[in-house]
Amino acid sequence: MKLPKRTLGTLLAAPIFCLAADDLPPIPPTPKNPVTNEYQGIQVVDDYRWLEASADPAVRQEFANTGGRSRGSTPEELRAFVASERAKWAAAVKTAGIQPE
Repeated sequence: MKLPKRTLGTLLAAPIFCLAADDLPPIPPTPKNPVTNEYQGIQVVDDYRWLEASADPAVRQEFANTGGRSRGSTPEELRAFVASERAKWAAAVKTAGIQPE
């Protein structure tokens, strides 16, 4: 990525914050809800597979309880989101004059 040239006297500073592992809150316990599948004759148990169902009210509640949020979407909504993100970032790249190397 090529960055635009800056004249002398221009300085951009960004503070960077890091947290030590001791400063982080403990990871909250996640309820287990075993789901069993069979792959090539082998039974595989996944205690957390239930969390993949992002539209399930129980999953949304679990995410909310741990400070997260989940929002399911339809394929059409995903396509629209990707298209809007692509347009937004294409405009940003063009404005910044970023060229592939």
